[in-house]
Amino acid sequence: ARSACGAASRLLTLTDGLVDGPGIESGKIALASRAYSLRQVLTDTLDAVLPLAREREFTVSLDVTEALPDRLKGDARVLREALVNLVCGCISPASGGTVQLAAYGKTLEDRVHLLFSVRVLSDSARVHEPSGMSVTVVSTLLTGMGSALKTVHSPAGRSEVYFEIEQRVLDPAPIGK
Repeated sequence: ARSACGAASRLLTLTDGLVDGPGIESGKIALASRAYSLRQVLTDTLDAVLPLAREREFTVSLDVTEALPDRLKGDARVLREALVNLVCGCISPASGGTVQLAAYGKTLEDRVHLLFSVRVLSDSARVHEPSGMSVTVVSTLLTGMGSALKTVHSPAGRSEVYFEIEQRVLDPAPIGK
């Protein structure tokens, strides 16, 4: 019951102008391109997923390329919601495991090509791929940003979900640690 309430709460955050009622089914979302801090988006994402992770006895780690620019232009809210729903969708109902959220990228003149990935390892070293409503939400948000959710499988039976976006760089100062 607490998991259902948590999922409902996460979905309700989308209703405040981000996605209209039938819009989530048609992939129509309202993007608001503004200056934002990538560091703050990642911090907010971790803050949002930690309660569910703790409840299910998961640990959360963050791997970020320190040279990524921090000040970007794009829709930070849509990006944060995509990341939150992706991580939460990967945390299985079974207790225990580790979730790794990673942000990598390459700066090209005044743009940065970002790759966000999530790896979830259970105690049995098997990966849980995202499922349910979270995948639908993430797919809709990514479609609105001109991206798509992808999965890579390793020969060892592990997998990683990721997506890529481009954002305008406002200040090349790196995100750091």
